[in-house]
Amino acid sequence: EEIQIQGRTARQGKKGSYQMILLESNLQETFQLPPGEKDNIPKQARYEWLSDARNKMHSVHCLSMEEDLQVATEKDERTHRFFDALLLGDA
Repeated sequence: EEIQIQGRTARQGKKGSYQMILLESNLQETFQLPPGEKDNIPKQARYEWLSDARNKMHSVHCLSMEEDLQVATEKDERTHRFFDALLLGDA
């Protein structure tokens, strides 16, 4: 998304510029980053640092979704077995 924003700052061969403004409380809340950590990252490396934090949170979220899906699938299979048993009169 930021790459698209960067590209939109330059038009018709003219050089553009942009600035990324980071709200520290949002970094803490969204990415669980400790306060002041961004100040330890050189400005040239902040985009990559933020992107890594975003990717890590995405991976954690995906893992959680996969675990939830596995639990839901197991419950669904038990439900199907129960209803099959009901239909056969085995419940």
